[in-house]
Amino acid sequence: MAGLVSRGRGAGHGAYAEGLPNGSWTTFHPNGRRAALGDYPTGRREGSWVEWHDNGRVAEEGWYYLDGQPIGPWTSRWPNGARRSQGAYRNGKRAGTWTWWRADGRPWLERRYQDGREVTRAPDRQPAP
Repeated sequence: MAGLVSRGRGAGHGAYAEGLPNGSWTTFHPNGRRAALGDYPTGRREGSWVEWHDNGRVAEEGWYYLDGQPIGPWTSRWPNGARRSQGAYRNGKRAGTWTWWRADGRPWLERRYQDGREVTRAPDRQPAP
């Protein structure tokens, strides 16, 4: 079964198999702009996924593994296009260094993770004078 699916505030286009999303899916914001694009080959998110803010700018991009867990590098962005966070997932958990920025592009936080647990904390960066 394929077609346009309306869910509350937005809509999506994709297919279902045995009641689960299947294949390539695109969802849309209420204003008609694309909200997300990715695949559900096994009923779970898999492969490259991109999500957009309702203004059309990229909100988040990254990869999902076979079990639907995030894997590898991920980046999220503020509605103005500036980076919001950047880091990587291993086995669905945060791993390595994650960095966050303010909406104006200034660095904010940096944390190091191992198996999803914070292992080191860099000092919070103060606002520029």
